[in-house]
Amino acid sequence: MSRNGRYVALRRPDGIDIVDALGPAPRRSLTLEVLDYVCVGSMLWVVSDGQLIRYAMDGTEDELPEIGERTALTASHGRLYPVTTRDRHSALWLGYERLLVREIDGEAEVEDISNEAPATAFVGLLGGRRILIAEGQTLRVRDVGRSDVAEAHLPIPGQVVACASLFGGGAMSVLLEGEEGDAFITMRPAGAVIHNVALPSSELWAAADNRGVGVVYDPEADRLIALDLRYGKIQARVEAPLRQVADVSIDADGKYLTLAGLRREDELDDDEIDGDEDVQTGMYHLLFTDLFGASVPAMRSARPAADKRSAGKLATSRSAGKRPHTRTAPKRSTRAELDAAEGAQPLPSEEEEATPQPSEPVVIPQGPLLGLGTPLPPMHISEHSGGRPYANSSEHLDALLDMVTARAYLVITEAWDSGLLSFGANDALPFQREVLALIGQSSGLAPDLVEAAGNSVHAQIVEMGERATASIQAGLELPFTQLLREFSLNSDEAELLISVAAPRLRGEIARLYGILANDENRPLCDPYLLNLLLGGLKSKQHGNITRLLSPERPLVKYGLVRLEGGSEQPFTSLSIDDALLQRLRGEHHSAGPSDITTLRYADRSLEQLLVPDELKRDIVLSLLARPRDGRPFRVLLRGRRGSGRRTLGASLAARIDKPLAVIDCERLPRTGLAFAHELGDELTRAGLRGAVACVSALEVFDATDPVGVEHIRAVFRNCPAPIIIRTTPEFQPPIDPGYLSFSLPPLSESERFAFWTDTLARRGFHAEGIDRLASRFRIGPGTIEAVISSAAAHIDNPDEDATEAFDRAARQHIQTRMSSVATYITKLADWHQVALPEDVHDSIREFIGRVRHRRTVYDNWGFDARMSTSRGLTALFYGPPGTGKSMVAGLIARELGLDLYRVDLARITSKWIGETEKNLAEVFDAAEDGQCIILFDEADSLFAKRTEVKSSVDRYANLEVNYLLQRLDTFEGVAILTTNLEGSIDKAFKRRMSLRLAFPFPDEDMRVRLWAAHIPPEVPIEGDFDFAELARRFPMSGGYIRNSALRAAFLAAQENVAMTHGHLERAIHLEYREMGKLAPGGRLE
Repeated sequence: MSRNGRYVALRRPDGIDIVDALGPAPRRSLTLEVLDYVCVGSMLWVVSDGQLIRYAMDGTEDELPEIGERTALTASHGRLYPVTTRDRHSALWLGYERLLVREIDGEAEVEDISNEAPATAFVGLLGGRRILIAEGQTLRVRDVGRSDVAEAHLPIPGQVVACASLFGGGAMSVLLEGEEGDAFITMRPAGAVIHNVALPSSELWAAADNRGVGVVYDPEADRLIALDLRYGKIQARVEAPLRQVADVSIDADGKYLTLAGLRREDELDDDEIDGDEDVQTGMYHLLFTDLFGASVPAMRSARPAADKRSAGKLATSRSAGKRPHTRTAPKRSTRAELDAAEGAQPLPSEEEEATPQPSEPVVIPQGPLLGLGTPLPPMHISEHSGGRPYANSSEHLDALLDMVTARAYLVITEAWDSGLLSFGANDALPFQREVLALIGQSSGLAPDLVEAAGNSVHAQIVEMGERATASIQAGLELPFTQLLREFSLNSDEAELLISVAAPRLRGEIARLYGILANDENRPLCDPYLLNLLLGGLKSKQHGNITRLLSPERPLVKYGLVRLEGGSEQPFTSLSIDDALLQRLRGEHHSAGPSDITTLRYADRSLEQLLVPDELKRDIVLSLLARPRDGRPFRVLLRGRRGSGRRTLGASLAARIDKPLAVIDCERLPRTGLAFAHELGDELTRAGLRGAVACVSALEVFDATDPVGVEHIRAVFRNCPAPIIIRTTPEFQPPIDPGYLSFSLPPLSESERFAFWTDTLARRGFHAEGIDRLASRFRIGPGTIEAVISSAAAHIDNPDEDATEAFDRAARQHIQTRMSSVATYITKLADWHQVALPEDVHDSIREFIGRVRHRRTVYDNWGFDARMSTSRGLTALFYGPPGTGKSMVAGLIARELGLDLYRVDLARITSKWIGETEKNLAEVFDAAEDGQCIILFDEADSLFAKRTEVKSSVDRYANLEVNYLLQRLDTFEGVAILTTNLEGSIDKAFKRRMSLRLAFPFPDEDMRVRLWAAHIPPEVPIEGDFDFAELARRFPMSGGYIRNSALRAAFLAAQENVAMTHGHLERAIHLEYREMGKLAPGGRLE
């Protein structure tokens, strides 16, 4: 079948027929002797009479046109196996010779590749010049004429009999023949095994490389099996519509399937059942979903009718997955007279989806994640050492420092012997002895001291080697030895490293270095001193020291030794980082309050994390192998606060037996150059601590500083170790392309319930209302852990119901996040305090109902699948001042039982570019996580209309508005905006509002109700209050009515009398006067 599934090639005794199974083209025939034939893309490749002939199947001509020149193919026996990847056509000829046939610039080129692998090895084509070679349990991927590009070992025993390229070369699938059945193994191009699927033994199989599905025929059960090669599972098993299937083929997109075999008896006439087999033959061309997406009875009734006029033998299409192995090949039958219109399944108007099959567990590959580093295997020394093990690692460090001391003393004795170090009192000329010593013309002043010191150095080296060996045999971990293994340091590099570290670890050595330098202006340790120390006065090692301190060597590359000024000169100062000194002492890093980096160790395995299995599998597959281009991986873990990014990073690092070094960028300087410098130092320290670096809160740097941004990008580019970057979903860090990016989705309510349950059980606490906590707070695993930890201190009896304690702690976490930009509103209005027209009441109740019943409508009634926007609810309340807009926001919060936060515009806006958007993001995220209502009072200042850009102020103001527009589209919470100037709100915001509600100026009846509502029953009164008269004479909004009532109460309290109607009128006059109106009676709003 052609790659697009339209054309089917049928073999007949004297040639080949081409059937257009989906279109109007007539059946076309080729009459020639055929050795083999395959469909390659939309072409037909035929091997005939020692030639490869290529035909175009597209078109409506009666005859198939040939493509290009015929190509000589010295072949008398064999078969073709085609591969098409990214419009590259190639095929592998397997016979007495192994030939690679490729189409280049419209012509076919043949290359003999017989010498690429032993004759007994399996060879398969993956596309282009890439082949797969299987010998025993070893698989090798090779580009013809070059060395191997990958090597892998089969996870189960068996013989490779076929292979297929998937997704344009992005993966490959191998068919394995075993004693108890077959197996499909899907692998990465680098050799990492993704998964395998066990299958019954079969002779027929086909794979759709674009879609990643396969089809296998099980002859014992007479069934067809559909495989999902992406996720390693069997999708369906159905009865084959033909019995004794002789051939199967599938198009590249997995849409169409072609089968050839014998028709079943229920489709034959009586005279055909006992007739010749030729009459019973048939071929189906049908949709993949028609076969595997229907039940067996429905599939039976949907079978296309076989051609009853057939007089020839069985017609087959050439399967792209026929095996090149020693089994007997399936019978090759000849043509039956099939009519294309009757023999092909008609194309439906809309492709049907397959019936969902029970999902199988996702397999997460095991093994170290070499993309993050190489774990150190245990050290095994078979030879018995005569030395005594060190008592602990500190004793080993003391021995190393003793050795450095002995070396320093040896060099000092040599200096005494040569006169390099002397009083100089007997010199006839200035510095005579020192100069003669420097040029090697003076010696013999202290030979006995030199000999004794040399013997001491030799003895210490021998003893230290024996004791170190004995310590390793005894299972003692020696930090210095572990460091050498981790960074692959040789003996010269090891001696140089401990020599640089020694003066920082022991003061006496620092003094010896100073004596040896004999110059107070020289640094404590420099390359010239090391040259003397490691080689003696007559040493010629300066070139070796220079080589060891070159930027590409481990000591400098990984920051083990730092060169002041960045380049090696004879008197360049050499130093060592405190983090490395701490490790040499065997001390564990414990972060203080001001530390930038914190080490985090995994407390759970990757399999135990509440992260989708598909995501865990994808991450592991991406990191199983080292990067092919040699550049260390940059891994982005995106997610919301508390989504578990740090925990995931720690679990990944644990796969290579390392902790996670979390670098908090909030503690770094904000300016670009200083930020980049400090970040580079912390990345280096992470490696020195033997940890995987994780950069957190990178969003805080000044993204408007192009120079600083480029320096930060250079830091990431030049770091020689893998880096994990923990960031928000929308942030793009300044790193070069080629990074890996993974997004952690928020937990569903059921997942939150499971995590609450599991964590409380693990921590030994009890809560009856776990379902309420999981529904109320949309927080991630990290935040749930933090909530439980903070509440634990206030739980006296772990066996009692602690739901309220956890609810209180969760609310406090939300309040903490909101506190910097919003105010928690505790006084909320109720219905008795609100006087509004009935239509406004109805709109408010409808809005409350939409919040309450979101789950019913969206989840239970299926509206979520029909809506392209978010499920959040936003309301715009507009009207004159004092009409109750903010009060109604409190009423809604009370009715829904949700917390209300009023956004403080003064705290949310910032002069620093990008800070306002960051603050807004925190508000929206916290509101979603805590299911609280956010109130933007006087929203026209933030949600104002965008203006024409005439200055940078306009540009950045518009950026804020654009951010708000985008965030509202994804907001899942409840937000209320109030404004007195509805016309100032950008039209795009108005369109996004779930409710736009106008609050009118109150009429007389409403003012009467407002006056009555604002006089509490506890107030002592004298006489009657004529609220109707007040409402008629003074057209005031609800806010001024409230102020007047409160003012009247204070006037009465000051006079120590009951409140009267006169107090109200006096208060009203004061209100009008303060508003600049000399005479009361006008409209006050």
